[in-house]
Amino acid sequence: MNREKLHCYLCLTPIVGVIPSVLALIKKSSSVQVQSAGRLSLMLFLGWAGVYSSTHNSDAVLTELINGTGSSVYFLLSLWLMVKLAQNKFPVPSQRVKPDRSQRH
Repeated sequence: MNREKLHCYLCLTPIVGVIPSVLALIKKSSSVQVQSAGRLSLMLFLGWAGVYSSTHNSDAVLTELINGTGSSVYFLLSLWLMVKLAQNKFPVPSQRVKPDRSQRH
């Protein structure tokens, strides 16, 4: 396993992967795949943290149900992304092609 793939796995690790994700996004020398994994990991973490912190219902059962569902979705999505990475089918953003402005009508 190469270093790039290992760094992607570290970024996709739930909760703990936030630190390597931030470092990958700060460091401009990271590859496109590592930066993509870092962005996905941070988006998943922030979504989970938002769901977890926004449930302030008076009904404790409902609050625990929402928190448990949010946590399960976060962990399962992270695991699914790791499986896709292992299968070499990791969703890497395509390079945007700038439109050719020399051919105006």
